[in-house]
Order: sequence, then structure tokens, then C-alpha cells
Amino acid sequence: EVSLAVAPMFHIFGHHHGVIHPLYIGATHVIVRQYKPDIVLEQLSKHKVTLFAGGPSTVYVGILAAEGIKTADLSNLKICCAGSSPLSEDLLTNWEKTTGCPI
Repeated sequence: EVSLAVAPMFHIFGHHHGVIHPLYIGATHVIVRQYKPDIVLEQLSKHKVTLFAGGPSTVYVGILAAEGIKTADLSNLKICCAGSSPLSEDLLTNWEKTTGCPI
């Protein structure tokens, strides 16, 4: 598996999804130093990420609005996790429709 989490690793969500979980399952972990939607999309495609985690109101909304979403290959995504803020039904629907992977 290949994991990418964009939450800061000093935050419990980022620490779990960016450190503990990838180590526990023996996954390769892609580290993105700063959240920028198009950079995250580039890394998701380039590294064929299978496990992705982020905050809905910033990460998932930002990625769906990014120009790169039109050309990004997100076909390897298997599991997408969200935390830290509420997740709307519209966001759930739009993410799955766009990426093929539910949150």
C-alpha cells in the first residue's frame, strides 16, 4: 500500500494517518511538506497512492476545486479517510463521483 496524509504530523489525525498507520501496515508513505491541492494531486498520481487522509473542509474541497483534478489519475485510491470537521453529503457524493473512491 502507498499512503499520503496531509494533516500536520503534530496533530493527532496527521500523526495517526501520517505516521502510525503507514508504519503499522508496512505501507510506503508519501510526505507532502505543505498542503497545496495541485501538488497533492500530482503526488497522488505519481506515487499511485492507495490510502489517503485529510480534513474535509480544506483538503477534499480544495482538491475537488483544483485545476489538476481534471487530469489526475486517482484510479489507485482504495481508501479515503476524513476527520477534524463535518463531512457534507454533497462532498461525499462529489468526491466518489470524481475519484471513484468513497470517503
